[in-house]
Amino acid sequence: MTRLTKALLLVGGVLLGLSQGYADDSCGYARDGACDEPLLCATDTNGTDCAGVPAEVRAGAPTEAIEDAPLPLDESLPTQLWYPIEWAAWSLYLLPTHFGLDPETTFVWLVIGGVILALYLRRKKGPASTETIRDLVWRAMSPDVRTGDVSEIAEARRQCKHIAGALEKALGERNTKFRIYVDADAVSVPWLRVDCVIRDERGSFLTNLVMDFKPQPFGMIPVLVDFEIDQLGRRRRITSAYEFGSEQIALMAACLGGASPPFRWTGARAREMPWQLTREQQRIALFEAPLMTSARAALKMIGLFAGLALALLAFGAAPAITILVGLGAYLAYRHFHVPPPNYRIVAACPPHPPRDLRGLDSWQTVVRDLGEQRDVVLDRFEAMLADRFSDASEPISIRRENIWYSGAEDKVERQQLALTLRRAIVFVRIDRYGRDLFVGWDAHVNLLSWKDRALQKGYQDGDGLKVELVGIETQYHQINEYDITDANFLLEATHTHLSSLVKDVLREREIDQEVDFSIVRESRQKLIEASPSAANGSRRRFFRKS
Repeated sequence: MTRLTKALLLVGGVLLGLSQGYADDSCGYARDGACDEPLLCATDTNGTDCAGVPAEVRAGAPTEAIEDAPLPLDESLPTQLWYPIEWAAWSLYLLPTHFGLDPETTFVWLVIGGVILALYLRRKKGPASTETIRDLVWRAMSPDVRTGDVSEIAEARRQCKHIAGALEKALGERNTKFRIYVDADAVSVPWLRVDCVIRDERGSFLTNLVMDFKPQPFGMIPVLVDFEIDQLGRRRRITSAYEFGSEQIALMAACLGGASPPFRWTGARAREMPWQLTREQQRIALFEAPLMTSARAALKMIGLFAGLALALLAFGAAPAITILVGLGAYLAYRHFHVPPPNYRIVAACPPHPPRDLRGLDSWQTVVRDLGEQRDVVLDRFEAMLADRFSDASEPISIRRENIWYSGAEDKVERQQLALTLRRAIVFVRIDRYGRDLFVGWDAHVNLLSWKDRALQKGYQDGDGLKVELVGIETQYHQINEYDITDANFLLEATHTHLSSLVKDVLREREIDQEVDFSIVRESRQKLIEASPSAANGSRRRFFRKS
């Protein structure tokens, strides 16, 4: 809520209290600066402008006597201080009368409008993900983000690989010609695609299945799956599914094999519409029951209305003291009140970041008569790097990756050695081609990384602490000179050690061959100016299996 909105609400509340405090219930008149029909007022009435008129005048004296009768004056200091405040307040209160409006109705609508405006601004502000300097620095530090295999994204990747293996086994038992494509290692939303070729006496036709595994941070159901399956040309789309047992796998395999009745999903699905009462509702696992939150909000609202009612009653009895006490209480609240901390609970992210790579330098050669030593060379090089980087302070990781891509006739699988240092990645490829051995590497810089994203705020179950749930998503990262420095070190170190190993192997095997060890260089400036892929959600050429 902005300061202007708070000021409008405060002024509107004070003026509304003035209108209630100075209303006359006996004569029906209010103080407007003139004596309103004094002859109609009762003898003991003090609620109108006739309060300063003597009793005998109000009892029936002539009008001329009213003008000549002196009015008693209160010379006390509090009264003298109150007169300017009262005059300013009533001048503001009577301002709408100059425009032909009723003051009471006008200020009531001002208060209602201020409340609506405050609610709208609070709603418009949205979650705590505003692009302020503090948020940007906080995101850059990301002190709460931790890596691990217990995150919802990691669970989605495990489910994707498990279902891919189960479908591969089920379709293999049916002697169906098929291809399975999986991308579950370097993306935030894993996906799976199955293409099948079915033949019968009429010819052949294609069936396919596409599945997207959507992580649900902090949800009672950690992963929801949307998939679309083709059955003899008719496409069936199922959303928010989360049960994939042997029965469901067999059902999908039978549909892809072309030997099943009309497809009908039997697995469990999460509720998407309020009237779907037979489905399980997706709930936040860490939040308390909605009834407790509603009860706490109701008690706060009751206390607020009770305080307003008491303030109005006190204002009717002693307006000046009520205003001073209210202002003092407000200032004390602003000065001494310490709001309860809003704890952040951040979902874990997978240990390997998402990838959108930009190529840098490369080197490759072919060593003859060394194809049979492929595994030996790869093991020696991996052990050499592990020994060299064992005590390094930098976060250098070395692991083998299995990748696949769609070839001209079938899916092709290969293995490579991946070296990573922050955003720098170097792939070492040592492959056998007959009697010869291909040795090479190529360096890249990754444009993507994990970032936190505010999901929901509420109260933690058990202790009622205010918590903010923060999920994980991908973000684009502009390449800077330090990323280039990391990539330069990693590729130069890889080239140095790999060249040394190749020379040692040539000497040990007594192979007389001249090898060109010069690196193919690429422009660094183009890499710094690189932008995200135009089709970021499209299928890439290469996919990591593990």
